[in-house]
Amino acid sequence: MQTLFNFSPFILLLLAVACNTSNNSNPINITVSETSIEKMGLADNSIIMQVEVTNGTNQAATIHWDRIEQQTVLGWTYELNGSTSNSGTLNIPANTSIGVTLTVIPNGNIGVGMGSIEFYDPMHQQLTSKTVHYKSTALKEYFRLNLANPSNATSYISNSTPTESYIHHVWVINDNTTPIAVHWKRTEESRIPSNWVLAAKTHEICYTPPILSDVFTSIPPMDSVPFKLIFGHHNQTGYGEATPIFWVNTDSSNSVKSQLFTYKVLP
Repeated sequence: MQTLFNFSPFILLLLAVACNTSNNSNPINITVSETSIEKMGLADNSIIMQVEVTNGTNQAATIHWDRIEQQTVLGWTYELNGSTSNSGTLNIPANTSIGVTLTVIPNGNIGVGMGSIEFYDPMHQQLTSKTVHYKSTALKEYFRLNLANPSNATSYISNSTPTESYIHHVWVINDNTTPIAVHWKRTEESRIPSNWVLAAKTHEICYTPPILSDVFTSIPPMDSVPFKLIFGHHNQTGYGEATPIFWVNTDSSNSVKSQLFTYKVLP
């Protein structure tokens, strides 16, 4: 005997819901583009950190996130994609990545803050959790310049001397508790006569005249390095000038400093 099964529309709907529920119960495949981010900035500006969060599953997903501060600085505020909350959600389509921006706002307060952001599927938090650790450092200023001999280090006039060159000297000083990499470049140079020679020198390297730029790869905390600009005048009457500039590459617009040097040899 053959048995016939007749399914009502209501039964079919229940079966469809059951199938969809089964699919949704699978863990969401979450990946993040970074697991550790460190950024440095000035206390008067926002510090921006970015990470891509990917839903690698063939279905749209609502990903939860929690932000936890392990080391806080008084007066700092935080925003994650514009939200000041410590938790929230991200709606990510299937097989899609979205950008997440953490904005640290020091509000003029220097210090070092550390924390983490956890992204997860709430149905399978232990299986899907991905964590991004971050560290942000807010400084009063990246570095400062201090003339080694303020009385004559910016401009100097002399008659012909036994020596054939003169050295201007400025200190690049790091007053912070973290190492700083500072770039430098010779700019706005002029020499009359043209056979005068300009060259840079540091505590480590004597640069040939054609080398116009380089970097102090790491000025230690609470330390300084010298920058010297040599005017090779060969005892010839004339005039020379140059303006070395210094900056931090990750924030050049807010860190650049300059120092004008001139030298004149009288008849």
